[in-house]
Amino acid sequence: MKNKKSVILVSILILHLFFINPVVSADVPRSFFVDTANGQPQSIIVVGKNAASMDSISGSLIITKIQAEAYYEDPAKGLFRVNIWDREKLITYDELLMEDVAKKNNLILVGGPVANRLVANLVREGKSKVDWYNSQGETEYISNGLYERDVIIVAGADREKTRAAVLQLISS
Repeated sequence: MKNKKSVILVSILILHLFFINPVVSADVPRSFFVDTANGQPQSIIVVGKNAASMDSISGSLIITKIQAEAYYEDPAKGLFRVNIWDREKLITYDELLMEDVAKKNNLILVGGPVANRLVANLVREGKSKVDWYNSQGETEYISNGLYERDVIIVAGADREKTRAAVLQLISS
């Protein structure tokens, strides 16, 4: 019974922190994550197919950031609404990303050029300026990075440094 109460209290705290007082990043505009007019997602997380499983877990953590931004207000009706979507629609693997999906969404690429082929392409094209092979964990914003959509790369030199960059992104 005590465990159940703890879970309920933690859930209420998370709901309060993320949905009643949403965090807005100073570095990445809220509009990158969601359409501010209706609270619908407009970004998708892409993890490298051959990346470490920790990168997939990190991608799931970023979903919490997107969901934290998933609110909108209807001033005419005086309403405040929160949207929640199917988590599986917000994350995919680099090899499974469909071009039509990529053209409609901003992309959050998890993992460096070794783990994520889309990041490798951006590095090869000179669009990514970070030395991912030596990075301590960074977030790079690239305007019009792929398919005329904005891209965020969240990565580091290894999976632990990538995880550190993800935690920095979701806490911003």
